[in-house]
Amino acid sequence: MEPLNFDHFLNVIDGSLVGTENTRHGINPATLEALPPVPTSTPNDVEAAVAAAKRAAPAWADTPLAKRKQAVSKYADALAENADNFAKMLVLEQGKPLAVAKAEVHQTVLFLKGVANLPFPEQVVDDTPERRVVTRYVPLGVAVGIVPWNSSFKLAPALVAGNAIILKPSGGNDPAIICADVDVPTVAARVTSLALYNSGQVCIAIKRVYVHSDIYQEFITEVARCVESLKVGNGLDEEVSIGPVQNALQFDRVKNLVSSLREEKVKVLTGSLDDCSNEKGFFIHPVVIESPPDDSRIVKEEPFGICATHLNVKYCANAVCRSDIPNPSVVQRTRCDSTGER
Repeated sequence: MEPLNFDHFLNVIDGSLVGTENTRHGINPATLEALPPVPTSTPNDVEAAVAAAKRAAPAWADTPLAKRKQAVSKYADALAENADNFAKMLVLEQGKPLAVAKAEVHQTVLFLKGVANLPFPEQVVDDTPERRVVTRYVPLGVAVGIVPWNSSFKLAPALVAGNAIILKPSGGNDPAIICADVDVPTVAARVTSLALYNSGQVCIAIKRVYVHSDIYQEFITEVARCVESLKVGNGLDEEVSIGPVQNALQFDRVKNLVSSLREEKVKVLTGSLDDCSNEKGFFIHPVVIESPPDDSRIVKEEPFGICATHLNVKYCANAVCRSDIPNPSVVQRTRCDSTGER
């Protein structure tokens, strides 16, 4: 295939590469250097994309299932062929460690291949000399998927099923509940990883951790130990496990949230906004927060940054109630429960 240009970006609308009247450029959050310009789409561009999707939907729905699967599989092959370039682009745009970026691209390829091999079975409901009734999957038309920023997994299944799809990304404020019978070191390490992956900038990352009071102190001490062992820096450094926050707006937002902890007199167990490894980039060391009140900003709002908030609960059933989203304007996408029972 023809090599992709990773220095020049355009919209794809109605099968054509289309520029926009205005462009903007991202910033490498580790060095603050400008990245190549990208399109700034307008409402008119969105309308054009929607109209194109509506026009394309009937022909795509009529395309045989085998050919739709083949198209998604070829898309996965193209991504795999350019994996190193895509991984490097992720590091430059987001700041995550290169090894994590490579794994992310690889997992995407595997997911696309898996979807391209999904069966679409037909079920024979009635089969007699007079009639044959079969139920089968049929496309719905143009779909809109509201998905996490980092996990636009609805794209491939919709396409294989014969739908055109438009994606709208969204965030979330997701909790974890830790019961008293867990293996503390193992679960603390796992929670730390799930909370701080990609510097906490994952829509389904753990943001609030409800820990049973019997193990609360032991658990947060172990989390703090895990966090203090992490190296913060440029994602191209192989020893780095935590990269920068992605942009100045989010950097300032995380700083503002942590400043609110000082105003609310909430204890920060480890981490500080002043403890940054590189003044040139948007670097923040992970912050472990101890027992904030349920009405504090760090509990009600999605940080989308490297903050791990731990709350003390006496009963796991109570944790389920408390973990129900404390702010109706914010989505709770997932919840992670840990227990020693099987």
